[in-house]
Amino acid sequence: MKIKSISYIAGVGVFVFLMLAGCATPYQPFSGMGGYWDKKIGENTFQVFFSGNGYTSRDAEYAFFLHRCAEVTIANGHDYFVIQKYDDFELLKKHDTGGGMQADINTFKGDLPAGNPAAFDAHQVLQKNAPNAKEYKKVLLSK
Repeated sequence: MKIKSISYIAGVGVFVFLMLAGCATPYQPFSGMGGYWDKKIGENTFQVFFSGNGYTSRDAEYAFFLHRCAEVTIANGHDYFVIQKYDDFELLKKHDTGGGMQADINTFKGDLPAGNPAAFDAHQVLQKNAPNAKEYKKVLLSK
């Protein structure tokens, strides 16, 4: 009876491990499974990075990336951000090691300027990010 219990527990442990190993990267600080990081590189300028694993869809990566940009903007007392320099690491995705994106953003107070496709209202991004991930992806890829 004891052997059955140990086998059952071991089996459940292996199952849970395999399920977790096959999961997409959640929205989280950077770890071995991917995630985000950011650093301040100027007065109102930040470098923001998000990396997913091989199971994370590109749309989810874009959504998480923009979500982090918006959080950084609001945490620093600003209302909108403008993407200045953008890098997309799609090539990594083709090798199932995950992909990623990195950008330098400038953050500002006030109303979103009209006519600048690289400018994002941080409050709107946080409210509508997931449903609009494909639209944001189109804007980023057009840069």
